[in-house]
Amino acid sequence: MPGSAADYPYYAPLGALVAMYENVAGSMKQGLQTLAGLAIGVGLAFVLFILGSPTPLTVGVVMAFGVILAGLPKIGAGRDWIPTAALLVLLVGGHDPDQFSFGYLLQMGAGVTVGILVNLLVFPPLHFRAAELSIAELRLALAQQLWDMAKALKESWPPEHEDWSKRSDALEASARSVRLAVEKADASRRANPGAGSIPATSTRTTATCGTWNG
Repeated sequence: MPGSAADYPYYAPLGALVAMYENVAGSMKQGLQTLAGLAIGVGLAFVLFILGSPTPLTVGVVMAFGVILAGLPKIGAGRDWIPTAALLVLLVGGHDPDQFSFGYLLQMGAGVTVGILVNLLVFPPLHFRAAELSIAELRLALAQQLWDMAKALKESWPPEHEDWSKRSDALEASARSVRLAVEKADASRRANPGAGSIPATSTRTTATCGTWNG
């Protein structure tokens, strides 16, 4: 690494770690959000250096602003890194914040890049099988429910078998599980080179994932 970045090699594996996610698109999003949070935090610290020498009071004010900025909805995974980066620049890089910030951001950026490439190239998983199993289980449960309801209609009322009337919550929970599994499978397809021309899972299973209202 060039210049002062060579003095902070431990930040590269940290960057790779924070970029790892269960799917390729999520890894890219999480890595970029982390770098954005780091840049904002470093910028906060530099504002303090520009205004004067840090004091316990001004550091506390910067941390407060960092926590407020961490609530921004677009930051996502980078929100926790805003106050962390600002504090690191103030404490570790206080004697030479320019060099530390350069090395910190460069090493983290290199680590994030490695993390994304590993997720992209080293057998990124596709979670279609879990979604298919969840859909099959829900179909069986719905078929059993309809069968029991049909039998109840032929019985004298009130029917002797009322198990079907107590399954609404279980079926609704199953439908939610299927929806989550389908969303996870669809997310694993995005930016995944192993997905090829597989169509979006959600478009093929929308009818199956409807909420049970029985």
